[in-house]
Amino acid sequence: MISKKINGKIYYYLAVSARVEGKPRIVEQKYLGPPRTSRRRRHAHQHDIDLSVRALLDALAGIEETVLLYPDTCGRPKAHRMITDTDQLQQHLFEIFQLHRWAPLGNTPNRDPHDS
Repeated sequence: MISKKINGKIYYYLAVSARVEGKPRIVEQKYLGPPRTSRRRRHAHQHDIDLSVRALLDALAGIEETVLLYPDTCGRPKAHRMITDTDQLQQHLFEIFQLHRWAPLGNTPNRDPHDS
């Protein structure tokens, strides 16, 4: 998750980075909206997660996606997406904020998508 300051206002994006020509680049981003920290904190609290706004944002920022690009015979590289290792708190936040809409867990190695 990254933030951008545009015309003095902060906006959040879920960003996907990959190496392009050997350099890290943002290859995809989804707009999450302006900061609604009180609403996000209240939503987390409803799921028995009581964190400060800073701790909540730090935990969410630690949820990262890795994209591995493989060459394909058709010219367009194949992408394999996976979520980096997360702790129990981050896994719970991933579920309650429904982050699978942008970064599905199904391609994550060593994690069964049917386990809860």
